[in-house]
Amino acid sequence: MSVTLRVKRLPHGEGLPLPSYQSTHAAGLDLVAGVPEAAPVELAPGARALIERERTRLMSDGASPWDAADAFQFSGERRLALPLVADGEAVVAEIAYGPQGAAVTVGGEPPVADAVTLDTPEAVYVLRRGRQTRVALRDLALDRAGDTAAGGLVRAPMHGKVLAVLVTKGDTVVRGQRVAIIEAMKMEHTLTAPIDGTVSEIAVVPDVQVAEGATILLVDPLPATP
Repeated sequence: MSVTLRVKRLPHGEGLPLPSYQSTHAAGLDLVAGVPEAAPVELAPGARALIERERTRLMSDGASPWDAADAFQFSGERRLALPLVADGEAVVAEIAYGPQGAAVTVGGEPPVADAVTLDTPEAVYVLRRGRQTRVALRDLALDRAGDTAAGGLVRAPMHGKVLAVLVTKGDTVVRGQRVAIIEAMKMEHTLTAPIDGTVSEIAVVPDVQVAEGATILLVDPLPATP
């Protein structure tokens, strides 16, 4: 007995491969979707959903003047950095507050209109063009310890504003090299690399406010030479 299946390809699926089974004699749930290799990974919609979820959670404790999202402050535009984990990779979302509320970007890219977000207790899943991306808040308490002499974790010494990040991910730095500048109490404070190594993670962007002890960047030690 033979079965004939008719497939209708929609315009947005032009050029995509047909779904295929993951294993022989598999059931329908074992299908692997045909997703183009160049399908974009969308993070900003997930970041926006996480921000709204956290804001709702905080407001559930009762009304507070700190719930206002109208961007008012004495020191210019209000901008924050939100550390995230996207499919296991550390990323940073930037939040700029204006008269219309919070505008969220990741890597300079705003949320797209055609993405679908699914909220779960652990994360937000972003679905777009056949691709799924898991976006979650990053627990900075779980960052690798770097406060000892052998550590490479650079933290903010006090609450302030990031004026500049002087290195990029992958840069090789030496102990004492300037890596970032923070403004606090109307003074500029230079942060330096605590060890020789390679910058493996940058957790902030310029012009954002950071709290005392917040992670700025991480330097991995250079491999030992034989």
